[in-house]
Amino acid sequence: MDLIRGSEQLYEKLKARLDKDGRRFLSKQQIEEHFDTCTRTVIALNELIRKKGFTSTREEISFFRDHKPRITSLQRYYILLYNHSLFIPDETSEIIQYLEKMLERLERFLADQHPFYSLCLSDNADLDLKYFTRPDKKGTQTPGEIMISDRMAHQMLADYIRYELETIRR
Repeated sequence: MDLIRGSEQLYEKLKARLDKDGRRFLSKQQIEEHFDTCTRTVIALNELIRKKGFTSTREEISFFRDHKPRITSLQRYYILLYNHSLFIPDETSEIIQYLEKMLERLERFLADQHPFYSLCLSDNADLDLKYFTRPDKKGTQTPGEIMISDRMAHQMLADYIRYELETIRR
């Protein structure tokens, strides 16, 4: 399981770099820097996939279901966060309305995605083969990894917006 161990090391290094800013609000420049850090990590991870490969289908499924989405979701999150930061109004009353509306949309998206997300994370071997193995063994993504990553990123943005609302309402 060298590939999984390598991905875990990349993830831990990435989290350490991102966590240095803490839970405070990020400027657009900081968001861009975090996105760049995530992108470099994803590139390194994809290189690791190409070099090491997988020793079994089971390892491939585990990697794309449980490990890679933790990294790619962070990259996707910073894209969503950057886009979010572009549209925040200037007036406090408008900010609250905007954040509440965004949170409502995100919660609806997450609720809509929950059945599939739960199914993907179940122990259904047929779904594992369909969603977490690569049809082209030279590829570095699977449909399930992309869907799980996207859902995780949206959950992170919802958490961030909740934090924004809490802070404004204090």
